[in-house]
Amino acid sequence: MRAWWTTESPSHRRLEGPCPQGPRVAASRPSRTPESPVFRRLSLLCALLLLALSAATACPPTTTDDDDAVDDDDATDDDDATDDDDATDDDDAADDDDAADDDDADPVTDLSEEEPNDEWPFQDLGELAVGDNRIAGTTATAGHDPAGDMSPNADLDVFKFTVPNDGSARFTLTWDTTDDLDFVLYVGVTDTTVLGFSSDAEHAIAATEDRPEVTSANLVAGTEYWAYVANWEGDPNIDYVLEIDVP
Repeated sequence: MRAWWTTESPSHRRLEGPCPQGPRVAASRPSRTPESPVFRRLSLLCALLLLALSAATACPPTTTDDDDAVDDDDATDDDDATDDDDATDDDDAADDDDAADDDDADPVTDLSEEEPNDEWPFQDLGELAVGDNRIAGTTATAGHDPAGDMSPNADLDVFKFTVPNDGSARFTLTWDTTDDLDFVLYVGVTDTTVLGFSSDAEHAIAATEDRPEVTSANLVAGTEYWAYVANWEGDPNIDYVLEIDVP
């Protein structure tokens, strides 16, 4: 005999004719009633998905460490580069309010020329501070000896100093007129040393027609040096600033 099967869903198949193997029974599916284990698992999975979605879309919590570059309200770790309110570790390179750990330029030390300083023992500045040391002075007269090495023979301003650390120092002589000021650095000067362009004690020199005059020299901590400023040619009473950038 031949067997025929319906096209109904597998759970409701029925035999429409005899079968050599005997009658087939309908297949059953797991129950999905509220009391079934499958329904409970599906309900739990849905609840977990809703909980995760709710956490992902929730508003961020309030914090005391703002990342707002306009108006920080955190006094311990600011990230505002224009108006810091942190007094312990500023991150503003333009206007620091931290006296202990600034991140702006090297500190500046202002010094003044004092006469007489054109003869031994000259003006003693002592040990210069690390950073930019600015010496404000005036060349009272100008001129040079046209014979020999053409060294200045007018008012000389000479400053003795030491540095706290070994390293390369930068010397910058600036003034605002068309006069021709020169700079020379000496080492090993004594009361018999003749200062000029060809002195045996010369260590570095900036004697050109440039304005400003700039040079650098390696210095040794504790060694005495003499900085020399003169107006080679021009008018009297010319104001200048000698900057010594100490490492």
